[in-house]
Amino acid sequence: MSTLRMRKRRIAGVALALCGVMCATIAVGDHRATAVPIPPQDPPPDVEADTTSTVRMKERCIWYVDGVPSIVSLQPTGDDIGKVYDGSEYSLAVDLPELRAWNSGNESGGGDEYVDEHAWCTYFGATSGIEISAEWSEGGFTATAAEGGRDDNLDFDMTPTNPLVMSLTEGTCRTPSQGAGVSAWTFGGGAIAPVDGGEPTEFRLTKDDVSGVLGGTLMAQPLGFTTDRPANLPTSNDRCGINWSVRVKIPEGQTPRYAGEVYLFAGPTFTTDIAIDSGGE
Repeated sequence: MSTLRMRKRRIAGVALALCGVMCATIAVGDHRATAVPIPPQDPPPDVEADTTSTVRMKERCIWYVDGVPSIVSLQPTGDDIGKVYDGSEYSLAVDLPELRAWNSGNESGGGDEYVDEHAWCTYFGATSGIEISAEWSEGGFTATAAEGGRDDNLDFDMTPTNPLVMSLTEGTCRTPSQGAGVSAWTFGGGAIAPVDGGEPTEFRLTKDDVSGVLGGTLMAQPLGFTTDRPANLPTSNDRCGINWSVRVKIPEGQTPRYAGEVYLFAGPTFTTDIAIDSGGE
């Protein structure tokens, strides 16, 4: 009897031991299942970067003109310098300042120092031509004494034997796009015509009557010849000038109403026109 009890106790003891191990394992498993999760990391924000560069633009070439007369002031010339009108034919003339056209930079190229030096520039592929023309208005000369006033005794008209003449010759001209020392400039047109003989060629605008307007082209460089990108060197820009003068005579046989006074003679108006050809309508 005693032996049997002891066996039972051993079996029961083993059973308790197994149950204790199993219970312990289950308890540990429950603890792991309830752990707090680690939150995921948010990505950094996007960054936008502009791509930029600062670049200075070269000046654009444009045309400049100077020497355009605002008044044609005729003075005694030749043998009549220092003399007074005494009823004999009396010569009047004036040499006008050089009429010049040149291209240079649009910001800083308009001064006299830029005619040959020129401010570095380019046309950016869109060159332009230039034409300078002139005309005389209708009418003759009227006379006015300084104190006495108008005196139609000394008025006179232009005639074939005593015309009002504007003459010009080519000055310094160049078109670098056409080669070193080459010029594409043209002269004359309309009533401004070449005179045979002489070098350089002389062109004249001769007004020999008082009716109507008379004019023509002084000088021009046609579109298509202008240098697109002048070199950054002196005299690399397009440039041209004319040397010109005007002359007329007070006819002989005139009798002043106010002898001894100074007279002002006012003749036809001389108008200069400048046209830029950019190839548009």
